Amino acid sequence: MFWDRNGAVVSRSFDYTSTEYLDIFLQQFDKNVDRRGHDSSVTIPEPSLLRKVPMDHQADLRSNKRHRDFRVMMIPDRNNASESSGFLISYPPKHTSRSPFGRATRPMVAYDLQESRLVFVKDYWRPVTSDKEGDIYSILVEHKVKHIATFGKGNDIQGNVTVTDKLRTESWACPTTEMVVLHNYRMSLEEVGRRLSDFKSSHEFVGSVADAMEGKAS
Repeated sequence: MFWDRNGAVVSRSFDYTSTEYLDIFLQQFDKNVDRRGHDSSVTIPEPSLLRKVPMDHQADLRSNKRHRDFRVMMIPDRNNASESSGFLISYPPKHTSRSPFGRATRPMVAYDLQESRLVFVKDYWRPVTSDKEGDIYSILVEHKVKHIATFGKGNDIQGNVTVTDKLRTESWACPTTEMVVLHNYRMSLEEVGRRLSDFKSSHEFVGSVADAMEGKAS
């Protein structure tokens, strides 16, 4: 069985006692970690790296109630996806999608190892037919739109792309609705906001909504 964010592909049933299919599968499964869903852009940090991160910022990340460990998540540059920067995150992320399909949007607070500061990070699977969020932020800045966050890093993660959409038209495939290719996209924003429900006054709440509406309308 092969899964990605668009669907699943399974083999026909077979008698594993009279064929070599299972043996071949296990050999290939052992050789290729990427096809097992291993994301090489997320790694376990060395203790020496963690010692460079201020304890108060580590505590901010540990406020994630699901925290078990730290990970370093690489985020590509908006203008050059082959260049990436490391961000320390709490693992597993607090907001994790329970569905095996879809965009699986995960927002989180992270520590920018290059800039030595806390930032907001968003990880999701974007339809390739839609614009990259980093490009949209560039347009907003160009037109001097107010009330938007400051974009940091962000681009598609190389290699993290769905393939089941290419198989749906095969003769052996079950009928499905039309699919669009999904590509894993990550980005950072310099501002870390509060939850909208944590407003200090009705004026602050209404002002936040008005600012968002003005930014969207622009």
